[in-house]
Amino acid sequence: MSSGCRRSARTWSRAAGPTAAPTDAAERAAGLLRAIGSLMARSKKTIPHYYLSTTLDLRAALAWMEQYNSARPIAERLVPAALLLKASALAVRDVPEVNGFFTEGSFQPSAAVHLSVAVALRRGGLVAPAPHDADTLPLEVLMKQLRDLVSRARGGPFLARIDELLQNPEEL
Repeated sequence: MSSGCRRSARTWSRAAGPTAAPTDAAERAAGLLRAIGSLMARSKKTIPHYYLSTTLDLRAALAWMEQYNSARPIAERLVPAALLLKASALAVRDVPEVNGFFTEGSFQPSAAVHLSVAVALRRGGLVAPAPHDADTLPLEVLMKQLRDLVSRARGGPFLARIDELLQNPEEL
């Protein structure tokens, strides 16, 4: 791990700007979200980004999903996001030049396909957990992981754990 990835709680607070001493978990979580937002905004300005856009005909996929879901209980049904995530993971695997990361000024390809999923938090904010090896997961498993990630991100334990780690930076 590069030294740039390890940050103390003080570094995170400075990145978010001046903050008052938090008095409870809600204030600390709000400060954490501000820090994350500030760092993401800074990365948007300093890290190369590119965007792809197209129109997809989802009629066949949605018809298949409707038939698939009709034979399953609600808790086991798929949502369109799972189909899009799986299709994206397979496409990334098949076009490896778009799968990787920038480090030390150059693109480093990656064989692993970990796709982030943006999850809007109910209290405001955004997190982007990534199901690992999404290209190799059966659709049912990917859907289960997607539900789990969204539930944990919105349910509080995820943010509580981040807050806990930032209060105890020696664990980072």
